Amino acid sequence: MANPSTQRAVVLEEFGKPVSIVNNRPIPEAIPGSVVVKVFAAPLPRYIQSFYDGTIPAPALTPPFVPNPGALGRVHKVGSGAAKIKEGDLVYVSTAILGRDDPNTFIMTGHVKGLPGPNTDRLAEGDFRDGSFQQYQRAPLENAYPINERRIKELVFEAGDIKISDTVVIGPSGGTFGGNTVEVALAVGANVIALGRDAEMLGDLKSRLKSPRLTTVLMTGDVEADAGKIIAATPGGEGVDVYNDWSPGGAQGAPYLPAAEHALKRGGRIVLSGGAFGPAEVPYISVVFKKLKVEGSWMCNRQSMERIIRMIEDGRIDLGPESGVQVNRFQLDEVCDAIKHAEENTRWRNITVVAPNMYNG
Repeated sequence: MANPSTQRAVVLEEFGKPVSIVNNRPIPEAIPGSVVVKVFAAPLPRYIQSFYDGTIPAPALTPPFVPNPGALGRVHKVGSGAAKIKEGDLVYVSTAILGRDDPNTFIMTGHVKGLPGPNTDRLAEGDFRDGSFQQYQRAPLENAYPINERRIKELVFEAGDIKISDTVVIGPSGGTFGGNTVEVALAVGANVIALGRDAEMLGDLKSRLKSPRLTTVLMTGDVEADAGKIIAATPGGEGVDVYNDWSPGGAQGAPYLPAAEHALKRGGRIVLSGGAFGPAEVPYISVVFKKLKVEGSWMCNRQSMERIIRMIEDGRIDLGPESGVQVNRFQLDEVCDAIKHAEENTRWRNITVVAPNMYNG
C-alpha cells in the first residue's frame, strides 16, 4: 500500500483561541539529519490550557504551529546521516531542539523559545518547530531515542550530579515532573525527601514506591517549621545535599525554596528545574557562608536521557500496569477534552496523552 502524503494535525492558530484540526496537512519529509516519527502518544503537561490561553508569560513560538512537546512513536522515515536508527524502531522523541552549530541556542518543539535573540528566532522558524499533536512528526535525528521493545512489553541527572547515598529533597513532588524525579533519584541510590502540601498525595507516593529511602514532608508555609521537619527527615539529621525545585508553570515563585535552603548542608546544591516565571530568592549570605551552588537545569542531555531509558528497560523504574500508572488516552478529535482532562487530573503516575493514530493503524 502506498504511503500517505497527508495527515491530520492540531494547529494553534492564535493564542487565546481554541486549537483547530487540519485534515490534509502534508506529512513532513525526512530531510538530512532527521527522522519522521509516526506518533503513538503525545503527553500533555498539566498547565497546557494556560499556555494556549496566553496567560502564562512564556516565550512561546509564534503561531501558527502544531503544538505540544514530546512523543512516543515508531520511525516512519529516516533522513541521510543515520548510522543506527532505522524505519520501524520504537523511539521517544525528546523536546529540546538545540542549534547544531550553537548548543546555547535552543527551543522546545511545539512549545516555547529559549533565550531571546536572533539565533533563537531563526531556530524557532526552522524545520523542527512543529510538535507532536500530529500523526507524523519530524524531529532531529539526535532527538530520537530508541527503546528496546523486547525488554519493555508494558511500556505504554545531570545538573544535580546525584550520587549514591546523597540526600535529595524534591518539591513539589506531586506533579508529573517532580514525581518522576523522585523515582529517578531513588533508582540511582539516593535518599529522597519528597515535599508537598497534599497529605493524600504524599501518602500515595510513599505507598506506591515502597522504598525505605523515601520520606515525605507535609509543607505548611512556615519556613522555620518546614526546614526543621526537612532536617529531621535526613539521615542522622545532618541536612540535605541537593534540593531540586519543580515549581510549575504559572507559579509566581518557588514556595518551597526558603525552607529547603535552610536545610542544605555546607556545599549543598540548589537545582531549579521547574517552569515558574516569578523570582526565586536565595539569601545572599547563606550562599556565601554555606558555599552553596545554585544552578538551572532545562531538560536532559542525551547521556542522562539514555540513562533514564536504561533504568526503565532494566525495571529499576517501573512503568508496568502493576505500578499504578494510569494513562488516559484521547483521539486527535478529542484534543479539547484532553486539554481539560490534563488540567484537572495530570499528576505523578496519572498521565494524559493524545494518540493521533489511535484508530488509524
